Amino acid sequence: HTQTPITSLPALPLISLDTAEESTLAEVFRGKNIVIDFWTTRCTRCPAALDKLQEMAMNDTYGEDDVTFASICCDASLDGAREILEEPSQERRWNKIQHYSFLFGLQDKERAKQLFGFQSVPFYVFVDSNGTITHKGSPKQVDFERDIRGMTTKTTG
Repeated sequence: HTQTPITSLPALPLISLDTAEESTLAEVFRGKNIVIDFWTTRCTRCPAALDKLQEMAMNDTYGEDDVTFASICCDASLDGAREILEEPSQERRWNKIQHYSFLFGLQDKERAKQLFGFQSVPFYVFVDSNGTITHKGSPKQVDFERDIRGMTTKTTG
């Protein structure tokens, strides 16, 4: 059973965990090469996935390609995500990543799971600057260098 892949970012409502600004997925990332990591606060594998995202974000190779790295917390409330991200021991641990949460929590998480076709987190989605999803998958299904190259070569060439 193949789901029809979505070809552009949906207008799911987001709130920035950094600025508390409300927006939508489509608005925030329009015109950018983006790697999104979906996660939850109860997920034990998610911090490692965020670490990997941070590592990629700190890699100058991708800075040149103008790749934005973002996380979207799929929890019902913002508090848990803020607590984890603002915990003193975590200071600056994930500071190269733009952090968001779904505005309507679980309702949006269900929509995102349907749209992007994931069952569990962490889950990465690669979107090029045209808004086309070029790759997606769990950490095991993702090769960052290959998938970022696949995303950025399409848009620059």
